[in-house]
Amino acid sequence: TGEEVATIPTESTQNYTELTPDGRFLINAARFTDKLYKIDVNPDTPNMSRIVEIADHYSGSNPCDMTISADGKYAFTPDRLGGTVSVFSIDPFELVATLPLEQLGDDPLEPFMGTVSPRGDKLLVENARGDGSESVIDVSNPLSPVEIARFGQSDGLGVNPLTSEISPDGRWGVVICRKANALSIIDMDQVAITGSVALEDGST
Repeated sequence: TGEEVATIPTESTQNYTELTPDGRFLINAARFTDKLYKIDVNPDTPNMSRIVEIADHYSGSNPCDMTISADGKYAFTPDRLGGTVSVFSIDPFELVATLPLEQLGDDPLEPFMGTVSPRGDKLLVENARGDGSESVIDVSNPLSPVEIARFGQSDGLGVNPLTSEISPDGRWGVVICRKANALSIIDMDQVAITGSVALEDGST
């Protein structure tokens, strides 16, 4: 009906959510409280629209996006002020790994958006500072993530990477680059930028 049926307080003015693949839970990263919430969204349960578990993140992490593996076992969040990428298990709901991203230069990276591949092998993360950069992280072992590449403008990445998508077969990554008015294309198997798609000025 489009009618609002519930309001769930998070004490954060910025929240980033993703449904688990089975549709049972909504996982919410509450940026300004350094907490993740597991919310029951199954209309057939008495807990519908209730927070059923809370996972504490480290202080100052500022989790800034949410993406969940296709098997529904792990949630990934870039930590904007922490300069890290963290992994939470869905059941039990807890922090299981944190990967520090190396700061190359004077400015912090501010990782702020992320997309995990449907294959579950790689994670794309957009870093906000400067002209922006793109991290490719091997998450084939979610308990031990490893950054395997980082792209910048000298590698063919567009300016100001904003967010990304990955094709259903996991082969291609598409990065929306706001100030470039372009899409940068990543071959996820070769871990290389293979081209770009120019858009009209103001498109992104």
